Amino acid sequence: MPSEWVAQLHQAALRTDEKLIFDLLEQIPQDYAPMATALADLVNNFRIDKIIDLTQLDSA
Repeated sequence: MPSEWVAQLHQAALRTDEKLIFDLLEQIPQDYAPMATALADLVNNFRIDKIIDLTQLDSA
């Protein structure tokens, strides 16, 4: 996914904005459905912290 999309997902996760997270997940192409499902599972299992970790941009 584009870096701008990843940044938006990161910000949504930091705000614990589940609606925005799911809106962003809907933008994932069907070819990457397993990734969307895995991210949705994280949200549904209250593991938004994992999404924050996954979307953290490396500042180095």
